[in-house]
Amino acid sequence: MVGASFSHYRVVRKLGEGGMGEVFLAEDLRLERHVALKFLPVHIASDPHALARFDREAKAAAAVSHPNIITVHEIGVSEGKPYIAMAYVEGHSLSEVLRERRLSVGKSVDIVSQACEGLAEAHRNGVIHRDIKPANLHIDHSGRVRILDFGLALRSHLTKITQEQVAVGTVEYMSPEQATGGRVDERSDIFSLGTLLYELLAGKMPFEGPHTAAVIFAITTLEPTPLRQLNPAVSPALASVVERALQKDPAQRYASAAEMAAALRAAGGSEARIERIKRRHRRTAIRTGLALALALALFTGWKLYPRSGESIAVLPFANISDEPEQQYFVDGMTEAITTRLAQIDKLVVISRTSAMHFQKTDKTIREIGRELDVGWIVEGSVTRYGNQVRITAQLIDAKKDQHLWAQEYKANDVTDLMDVQSRIAAEIARQVSVHVKPEDQARIDAVQTRHAEALDVYLQGRERFNRRMPADITAALDYFNQAIAIDSTFAQAFAGIADCYTVRAMWNWDTSQNTFPRARYASERALQIDPMLAEAHASRAMVQLYYDWDWKAAEVSFKTAIGLNPNYATAYHWYGLALMSLGRYGDARDKLERAVRLD
Repeated sequence: MVGASFSHYRVVRKLGEGGMGEVFLAEDLRLERHVALKFLPVHIASDPHALARFDREAKAAAAVSHPNIITVHEIGVSEGKPYIAMAYVEGHSLSEVLRERRLSVGKSVDIVSQACEGLAEAHRNGVIHRDIKPANLHIDHSGRVRILDFGLALRSHLTKITQEQVAVGTVEYMSPEQATGGRVDERSDIFSLGTLLYELLAGKMPFEGPHTAAVIFAITTLEPTPLRQLNPAVSPALASVVERALQKDPAQRYASAAEMAAALRAAGGSEARIERIKRRHRRTAIRTGLALALALALFTGWKLYPRSGESIAVLPFANISDEPEQQYFVDGMTEAITTRLAQIDKLVVISRTSAMHFQKTDKTIREIGRELDVGWIVEGSVTRYGNQVRITAQLIDAKKDQHLWAQEYKANDVTDLMDVQSRIAAEIARQVSVHVKPEDQARIDAVQTRHAEALDVYLQGRERFNRRMPADITAALDYFNQAIAIDSTFAQAFAGIADCYTVRAMWNWDTSQNTFPRARYASERALQIDPMLAEAHASRAMVQLYYDWDWKAAEVSFKTAIGLNPNYATAYHWYGLALMSLGRYGDARDKLERAVRLD
């Protein structure tokens, strides 16, 4: 073959071969360029029905143009040999790369994310691949992935595993419906992507067996070993993406490759290509909003509106344990009680960040009450020994400096601790004669987590997040990820992850492309667990606003967040920025002044 001419091509050298033919580097004599020339096997050339199907579907594949799909220049027949002329790109197949080394988690996700993006475009054009595997993914020297061989596995009538030519080297990546000869659509490709990603992350196939029938049985019947058991470096969010892609029922998988790509990015996957123009516009909008917010705040002199007597502040609780390093836990209890009180619609609750200014102060209760403009103050102490916690809380009339109520509580485990927080909030509301509606009480009583370790690292994350410096946000993100690794139903920890990525984007510490998709995933995961979590609604609103540019959806999410927690200062702050982006400056001023009142 080397040196031979076919049509207007001259073969230079052999590049490789597989079950579906041989590939050669060839010179296009007309356009003076190199191409990859693939000659199809004899059994296709001798079957007119298979050749007709190949011709029809190859034309469809050639019509798909995407950076992650190899470009098809031409299909034809020369000297009785059917061939495909494709763009020649230097690099290696993924199967060749895997023979040399194991890939990192980030690189593995990057490769599969790019494959998702290419398949999404193919699916939009009605083309289903049906043979995703390492040999059909080409990686060039810059790391770009290109998908090869669209549909060839089915273009020879070999639709069932019982025909050995398809089973060899392909069976392990097939979906259950493909393996049993059922109806195949784009969700079959998604299953194959899940299989491929599992293999890259785990170092082994999810479905294995000593022979083809055993592999088919595993694919259609068995569940793979949990990914994190094989590779602890895989995050729970990423493991969840793989698990969903590998669902036996196509309806339970991702509905599209684009959806799976977004989930991978949100799970901390690839460094996706940045849309530079959009990024510039997003940064400009964010900077403008922040500058206007600061100017407005300075213009109003941080003026606080007068409040009614039903306004309250929770001062930092004292740490009277023998261990100073427990301060983060004590601060967490202060924040937890503040948050539960904030669920009560009839109370105005000052934010933790405002109250924390009085952690070490010689000011009297009257002076603090005047500065915060509140009628009531809560203070207390926390003692912790292992899992044993004792909390003392007291309520003070800020104007009279008069103690109205005090109580000591003990907790032996996390469930007890959540109950104590709820009881303190409910009792304070009763003492100040505020009616607690049933829906408020339900939010007050919500259990965050039943895992002591998850709560512990979550509180450390909140302590770091509240410092708002780049290194602290990074540390907080790590703590929140640890929390969900322990308890995958910890909604507040997912909301914390979303907040970290949102803050990174707002202050230009990272790209919008790298942060907002992750914030979206984390906020939506939080809302799947707890639809009543105000923080998650506010975080999702920021994604809708500055990434999707969906103003209406963002406003709905902001209003939902404020409705669920009328004392959540951050929601008012971010909502105010959104309104300024819309040019609704009067409404923006109202929301920002409300945020200032609370924080």
